[in-house]
Amino acid sequence: MTRELTPDERALVTAMIRQAPANADAVVTSEDRARWMQQVPYLLVTGGCDCGCPTIYFTDNDTPDNRVWLSAWDDAQQAMLILFLDDGKVSQLEIAPTDDRHIDLPALANVDYS
Repeated sequence: MTRELTPDERALVTAMIRQAPANADAVVTSEDRARWMQQVPYLLVTGGCDCGCPTIYFTDNDTPDNRVWLSAWDDAQQAMLILFLDDGKVSQLEIAPTDDRHIDLPALANVDYS
């Protein structure tokens, strides 16, 4: 199922890299963010979550040596957004609702990065 990102997926990944805070034990520099941004034009979706949520995978690295994540919140759908960066590579965009309902890819206007 390898495919290119949709324009909305690409915009969300870009916004997450630029604005979302990292996990507390990670040190993320502007150089890290610039390096991750360079990957965005070349990202390919390699899979998605089986539950039907809009989570997408970019790599198949199940056991990274170094994992950083950037997180945000979708106010409209009450969903958590997490962009995983494994061993310096953008690896997964997880979009998880707080309950078992169906959600769509968040609109950028509804994403809270605080």
